[in-house]
Amino acid sequence: MSAEDDQHQDPRFELNMKEALDKYMQRKKLDEEEYGPFRQIFENAKDFFAAVDFSEPFVIGLITFHIIICIVLWKTRKNLTVQMGFQLCLLGLCQCTEYINSFLSQHWELLAGQNYFDESGFFLSMTFQLPLLMMALYVTVNAIYNAGSMLIKYKRLQIRKELAEKHKTQAGATD
Repeated sequence: MSAEDDQHQDPRFELNMKEALDKYMQRKKLDEEEYGPFRQIFENAKDFFAAVDFSEPFVIGLITFHIIICIVLWKTRKNLTVQMGFQLCLLGLCQCTEYINSFLSQHWELLAGQNYFDESGFFLSMTFQLPLLMMALYVTVNAIYNAGSMLIKYKRLQIRKELAEKHKTQAGATD
């Protein structure tokens, strides 16, 4: 009989295997509980994108609108005044999404081959409002970044000025 056979017959080995298997199953259950909603979200997103006809002019126009706004925001990233104006417009459009959805739900035949505009406004929230909110978040982060950069430049200039004055007073004192 080998040492390996002895180990398999050892009751402690069986207990350790049972504990290890129980721990594995608990961890797997926790993983399923933890990642289950995310899996469901991804499945719902896949179903959502499968239901949308991306060849419709309305959907193409909506995507083009978002791309143009992104390009404009990127090009104006150094001009905070323009960016803040855009942010007000973006947030204003987000505020009006409910009204836009109710109008489009009544006149969907003019825009699309199917009615995307239900009472809850899910389609417009995902395809119109969410991208606008992400762009508004970009403007906010960009403003914070620019403010930090401006503060660093100001502090560097202030330190240089103080050092120059200190050097000047030291040079004047040694004369």
